Amino acid sequence: MKYEVELEGVGTIGFGRRYRTEASGNKAIAKRNEECWKERMWIDEKTDEVIFNPLGLKNCLATAARKKQMKVPGGGMTKFGGVFKSGIHVFEPLRFGVKSNKVRKEVLDLPVPNSNDNRQPTLFPVLDKWTAKTTIEVIDENITEDILRIHLEHAGNVVGLGALRVENGGIWGRFTVKSLKKVK
Repeated sequence: MKYEVELEGVGTIGFGRRYRTEASGNKAIAKRNEECWKERMWIDEKTDEVIFNPLGLKNCLATAARKKQMKVPGGGMTKFGGVFKSGIHVFEPLRFGVKSNKVRKEVLDLPVPNSNDNRQPTLFPVLDKWTAKTTIEVIDENITEDILRIHLEHAGNVVGLGALRVENGGIWGRFTVKSLKKVK
């Protein structure tokens, strides 16, 4: 069963993809941060639209299911954590409907590993208001539309998406479920 899902941000989402440009030394790292900060987000090369890795949403849902500890009806002690890990697929990226030039730059002083400085300005591409759409394929019959919605809502509250998400003690990446529709 496939579902079209639209998520709506509850505040900012930040993108923390690894840089593809190498740098070593404090000055080189600072220069790379300033010149290459947009490398930290995913962009559809054909449309220049900001997207998010589909595996990020899949992992977000699996983590939320593991944290929620909800038992599978009729499954004895089986919980949905493992069911979501293997029972859903997200093949398409989340699409924000925003061009990359509309993304704002956020500068945070964060600890830098393997650096002589304790902290260094780190730049993140962010969207303050956002919605994102994708399709989730459910292959485990235990995951009904209601169960999927419950876990998506939980994921938006306790896990989040992107850099500095709530799961890791951050404040970004929270979302609500704007719509969830079964597609044929």
